[in-house]
Amino acid sequence: MANKRKMIDGVETSKFSREELEEFAYKLKAANDREREERNYFQTERDKFRTYWEITRSELETTKAALQNRNRQLEEADEKNAEELRFYKQKVKYLQYEHQNSLNETLIAFKKV
Repeated sequence: MANKRKMIDGVETSKFSREELEEFAYKLKAANDREREERNYFQTERDKFRTYWEITRSELETTKAALQNRNRQLEEADEKNAEELRFYKQKVKYLQYEHQNSLNETLIAFKKV
């Protein structure tokens, strides 16, 4: 086999001394550890954002449902109010009619006397 040259970061490893290779390996391990820490950090941040998103979406759905319930209650209250208003208007008309009849009867009786 021919002498295979191994390249790491653009440098031939055959030119490294044992100490340089150990130092280079240590630097690679440190860089790998840093990358792993960053990956873990970003995964944790992603999970936090996902959890926040899910909680916020759930709260939004709950709030929308509560708003729909409140709107339905307001519509029902408006309908009930309109119904009561019609009832009392009808009652006032009836009382006015009764009052007018009573007044007419009193006037007729007064004229006869």
